[in-house]
This record gives sequence, structure tokens and C-alpha cells, in this order.
Amino acid sequence: FFSSRRRHTRYWRDWSSDVCSSDLARQNLAGAGLNTKGIAMFAGGYYFGSTSTSFIASKAVDIYNVNTNAWSTDVLSQERYDLSGVSVDSKNLIIFAGGMSSPTNYYATVDVYDAGSSQWLPGYALTVARAGMMATTLPNQGLIFFAGGENSNGVTNVIDIFNLNTNQASTKPLTVARSYGAATSIPSKGLAFFAGGRTGVTQTGQSNPSNVIDIYNANTNTITTAQLGKARVGLIGLSFDQAGIAFF
Repeated sequence: FFSSRRRHTRYWRDWSSDVCSSDLARQNLAGAGLNTKGIAMFAGGYYFGSTSTSFIASKAVDIYNVNTNAWSTDVLSQERYDLSGVSVDSKNLIIFAGGMSSPTNYYATVDVYDAGSSQWLPGYALTVARAGMMATTLPNQGLIFFAGGENSNGVTNVIDIFNLNTNQASTKPLTVARSYGAATSIPSKGLAFFAGGRTGVTQTGQSNPSNVIDIYNANTNTITTAQLGKARVGLIGLSFDQAGIAFF
């Protein structure tokens, strides 16, 4: 829950904190950052209305500039939460895709922020409107991935792939349709990983977790699979490119 709107950065065992500029406590937002420009963006989410059971989707974007130690704000094209965010340092781009504004309203919107010009650019739409996607990039190949997700029709197996080098979009299927999993990549190997998530929800509202890891190989344009040690939802993915290791 992004309630305190605080930045935490670790420098030689010391933590510092700050409060962002929108002054809007919210949750289920997306974040992404650019090393090349020294900025971090926190977009969308929702906040509670007059009661604890009523919530309102937000289009707020908080932008922190590490070079100036200053916050600024912007807005998404549409208010939404459970959206996904990625960045591409080589192109100075931050991208926010998909999301929902209510349990019945899902979006295919892709907002593209050009940090070089500080402007929003027109972006492709997702092929399927959905929330809870797994997102990652292969910057060496100029590829951006938004995989899986769900909407009012259930979970989807679609992977939307955007190629920044050719300005083309394509799709591939996950081996198992699912949402709210984790994604990461090993760019030097041309590998993108999509792990875990839920394949649906039971009648009692419990998630059906998956242990599947889909591994996309950009060199062969193929997908292979592996398995998590335990099926789970809402996990986190990260990798060490130089070591060629991915963690979930």
C-alpha cells in the first residue's frame, strides 16, 4: 500500500525518505525508472472514497528526479489501477499499459512517456484490454512484453510484444493463461521470463496459483517452460544479467 508516498533510497547503509508531490495516497499503482535520466515514475492506482469499500481510480503520475531531488506531477490518459510499467533506458522511454478502473472496466491503453522531451507519445493499444499483466523488456533487442492478465472474461494467455527497433507489434501465447505473476529478463542472453500467477479464482474467491515459468528466447522466437518450486501469486521477479540468473 503506497500510503505514505515515500521514497526510500539506500546509500552505504543509510536510508533517506521524502514525500512525493501529488499528496495522494493510493495503492495498486505501477512504477518504473530511467537510469539515464535519473527519474522514477509512479502512476495510477486507486484511493478510497467516503467509505473503506468504495475506491476511486487515479490517473496521477508522480515523478521524482534524483538529480534535482525534486518531485513533479503529470497524468495518465485514463485513470486506472493494476496497470503495468516498464522502462527502456536506451530509448529514454517509460511505458504504462493496461489496467482497470473498476471490476468491469478494463483498458488496452498504452501510455508512453519520452523523458528526453518530457512528453507523452502515442502508443500502441494492447490487443486485449486487461489488468494484472507481467511486464518486462529485452532492451538489446528493443522488445517490450506485456504478458497474461485478466479482464471480466477471465485470464488471458496473450503476450503483446512491441519492437521499438522496427516499430512493429506482435503477439505470442503463454503456455498457461494467467494473471498477477512476475516477469524479469536476462538481456545479454535474450531471455524473458514470466512466472507464476493465478489461472483463475474459485467460487469462494481464492486464487488458483500456477507454478509455470514461460521463458521466451528472442534468438529463436520460441517459448520453453520451467517450474517454480511452489505455485504462487503476486510474486516478484529480478535478475542479475552478468551472472545470467533470474530469481522469483
